[in-house]
Amino acid sequence: MITFYIYLGILGGILVAISIAGYRIESSKINQERFENSKDQRKELNENISKSHNNITKQINESDTKILNKLNDVGNKVNNIYASDKSNINDISIPKTGSFGQNILDKDLLEISSGTYSMKAILPKNELVKVKISGDNWAYNVNQPIGGWDSSDFDNKDKSRIFTTIKYGIADYKFRLEKGETEILLFFGKSQIPEWKKVIKVN
Repeated sequence: MITFYIYLGILGGILVAISIAGYRIESSKINQERFENSKDQRKELNENISKSHNNITKQINESDTKILNKLNDVGNKVNNIYASDKSNINDISIPKTGSFGQNILDKDLLEISSGTYSMKAILPKNELVKVKISGDNWAYNVNQPIGGWDSSDFDNKDKSRIFTTIKYGIADYKFRLEKGETEILLFFGKSQIPEWKKVIKVN
């Protein structure tokens, strides 16, 4: 009878050992599966992070490109405005012709026929041109298509007016000159001494 109980105890111990071993094997499988799942999740997470990083980098590059394009557009517009509003002029110039004919401010224009003429100057910012015109054979219209000049009151003593530029860029007035003589003095800036003086003979 004692021997039976001994065998029974040994059998029970064997069953418990088998059960524990089975639990350990199952637990090891579960842990291995968890590790594999965790590994896959980490891989998937890394792939998602990489994709997100690439997308963000692409968006930043596209954004930078758009910003650079916008800046280039703005730069081009500024350059166009800069060129079109005559703010890029460096020196005062007196062209030989204007919008209405030969330029009476051309120093070499000394003898002309009756007709319509321009009084034109091109000047940079912060510069001005003054012109004194004397004689009784010239006239101009107060309403000018281009303008850019301001005139003084008429001086009856020498029958003259002084014209002063009121803007930078192009100043151009339309004049009518008839037979006779017209005296012109040209001044640059605030100088009281003329750059030159001439008399135009009108036939």
